[in-house]
Amino acid sequence: MSAQQAETASTKRSYLTVLLRALAGAPHETMGDRRRIYDSAQKYLLRFFDSQDPPMDEDTREIEIRILRQTIRLLELDIRAGIDVWAPNYRPAELDAILENLERSRRVRLDRKRGIVERERASAGAPDPASPADTATVDRLRQALAFLDPRTGTGSTTSSSPSNTINIVRALVLHQFHLIASESRIAVVWLLIQPAVLLAIIHVGYLLVDTRTILNMDVPTFALLGGGSWVMFRQVIFRVTGQISHNRVLVNFPMITPMHQAVAVALIYLVIFTVSLTTISLIGGALGLMGPPDHMALVAVHFVGIWALGLSLGVLFGTIDIFWPYFNRLTPVIERILQLFSSIFFVTEQLPEAYRGYILWNPLAHGTQLLRSFYFDAYVCSDASLSYFWLSVIAGLSIALIAERLIRRYIQPM
Repeated sequence: MSAQQAETASTKRSYLTVLLRALAGAPHETMGDRRRIYDSAQKYLLRFFDSQDPPMDEDTREIEIRILRQTIRLLELDIRAGIDVWAPNYRPAELDAILENLERSRRVRLDRKRGIVERERASAGAPDPASPADTATVDRLRQALAFLDPRTGTGSTTSSSPSNTINIVRALVLHQFHLIASESRIAVVWLLIQPAVLLAIIHVGYLLVDTRTILNMDVPTFALLGGGSWVMFRQVIFRVTGQISHNRVLVNFPMITPMHQAVAVALIYLVIFTVSLTTISLIGGALGLMGPPDHMALVAVHFVGIWALGLSLGVLFGTIDIFWPYFNRLTPVIERILQLFSSIFFVTEQLPEAYRGYILWNPLAHGTQLLRSFYFDAYVCSDASLSYFWLSVIAGLSIALIAERLIRRYIQPM
């Protein structure tokens, strides 16, 4: 900064004296007359700044303009209050404090600029401080998302084609996977062992009443199928709701929609819980507590059906949350109610006939009982309906797609 600018920055201009002289030399009885004098003073000050050589820096220019405007404001307030502004020692009461605050602001800005210049000078020619892990992550995401940039010529700016949709979801899955892996290790471990904890709770409950089998199903496997599918269902709802209503950063890419983000995070948790439940099942089989499924393919298909039901419900909850943010506080209550009516701790055949209808309205109850019936040939499920479950899944996904399409215009990127 030049010596002239330094002098301007360090000297408190007596704009008050200049304004009083201007008012004394022109009509100033009305507010309109005074306003014209004030406007002329500001225009003169701007012309003075523009005539400086070298030009005045923006920070000093802005501070000086603010000093003039604050002086005009205090002077006008005193004139309207009937204070004698022509007295020899007149000075607005707040002017010194305002000048001090503005000078402090000027010094802070200058120090900040000086620090930026020093850091740039220190880092000039220095190696990239990013760690190898950070560099690898950036390279991986750059490769995964390269097709999203129309300048590369490798992809389209729209996501209507199936291949683009698959590529977008694949890139988002990689992104979400590394985000989850970077979270607290305790949280990740708890995510993996949560089905085992719920399994133990259900198992202990039946052991207390000396129950080893439930309608020809061993209790550990019965508890694993019910508890594991429920934990996955609940986590998918929770995570998908957050992606729809809160995670809006990636929506800045015009080809990424909230549904892409929802499907990506749901797929992550489908893989996580598939690995978790398979591991627990293998450990239980090695200990002689659990047996293998009688129809592995059908068990897998209905497990995916329960996952799809959670995905559709998560999208619907996220859609409602956009229009009614308070709904987010009600979702835990709704999930607990669903837990009681989803055949997790029991099947409807264990209940009296009069109470079964209250459970069977819930498609998740049908899915859980069908999952157990395909795992155990010995368990004949007389209440669950295959058509009701899959029609509910298809209807839920259809409604979720329509709802997500309708709320895209209301989702503002961050």
